[in-house]
Order: sequence, then structure tokens, then C-alpha cells
Amino acid sequence: MLYEDLSKTMLYEDISKTMRYENLSKTIRYEDLSKTIRYEDLSKTMRYENLSKTIRYEDLSKTIRYEDLSKTMRYENLSKTMRYENLSTTMRYEDLSKTMRYETLSKTIRYEDLSKTIRYKDLSKTIRYEDLSETMIYETYRRR
Repeated sequence: MLYEDLSKTMLYEDISKTMRYENLSKTIRYEDLSKTIRYEDLSKTMRYENLSKTIRYEDLSKTIRYEDLSKTMRYENLSKTMRYENLSTTMRYEDLSKTMRYETLSKTIRYEDLSKTIRYKDLSKTIRYEDLSETMIYETYRRR
């Protein structure tokens, strides 16, 4: 779950400063926080989240994570691909009193690579990283 400050309904985005910004030639990111719609068009790969219509859940008994993102479907079978966080070196938690979520990607690697035990996403040769530390959303892009 991404942290979004709905009280301010602002998103800081700037790739050159490793903040969250997406407007890379044919890469478009649109967020309408008032309607809770998240829309990403990364080249020819579309990721669309409508929080009232999409299905996102984790079935821990079957170790399957399933996301139905309208036109694209994403499956993770945790018995075949490891998704883990080293809790001895990082903290991943949600502070419900402050509605904040912290992730430190410098210590915890959370990528998708189904051939390895690393998890990261390759969306049309664009790798997306998120660092949600200090309630800000950061993304770094690089070509593979």
C-alpha cells in the first residue's frame, strides 16, 4: 500500500532528484487523489488501479499474492519466488496512528525477478523502485 497524504493531496515528483515523477517520453503517470484513482501508462504496459473496483489481497495460507489491475494481471507465487525482508536490518511497518508506511530499499531489497529470488518490476525496460521513507515516495529509473 503506497502512502498518500490525502490531507494535502500533493505528490512530489522529480526523477532527476530521485523523487517520484513519471513523464518519460511515452511514460505517463496520472493520480487523482480526490477520486482514489491511480493510473500508470508505462510505454505499452498499463497499470490502472481503481480502489473501488480492483482486487488486491494476500492469501497467506496459499502464499499467493494476486492483483487485478484492470487490463494487466500480476501474480506472485511465493513458494516459487521468494519475497522477503530482512527484519534484522530493516523495519517495514505501518504506523496507524500517523498513517505512515516506511520502507528502506537500501537495506531491504524488494524487487521482482521470477528467475531469481529477487523481486523487481520491469515495465517496458523501466525498473521502478520505491522508497517510502519519511512519508515521501521516491522512484529511480534506469535502463537494463
